[in-house]
Amino acid sequence: GDGDGGGRLRLRHHDAAQALSSGFPSDAAGIVDLELDFAARSAVGCAGCFALAERLQGLGQLQFLTLKLYSNGVGVEGCHALARAVGDLQRLEALTLWLYDNAIGAEGCRVLAEKLGGLRNLESLTLKLNMNGIGDEGCIA
Repeated sequence: GDGDGGGRLRLRHHDAAQALSSGFPSDAAGIVDLELDFAARSAVGCAGCFALAERLQGLGQLQFLTLKLYSNGVGVEGCHALARAVGDLQRLEALTLWLYDNAIGAEGCRVLAEKLGGLRNLESLTLKLNMNGIGDEGCIA
């Protein structure tokens, strides 16, 4: 099986922001559990989401992922980038996304539903999407 004993990486606030600019530690490729907790209003923004998406591409072993990006100006395009990257993590079993207060709108919800729906091993999904101007269309997605 997959009993490779992969590790866990938790980065909060400044360390999480640093990972966007300089990358994860060199031994991160084998981690199975990643938590990134960005401080509210740390201005990750759309560009930061594209950087994060790029970093996630090298972490194909991930089984547990927590991204706390609340109040960070993610926007629709940033949400697209994250959804594509997370949707490629086919080993994910548990996903927690805190995206509240990021102006992702109904379009962001639609792309999240589309991409996350393809995660065949996903057993646990926690989404915090309030304060995003989602409306009925986003809820239906």
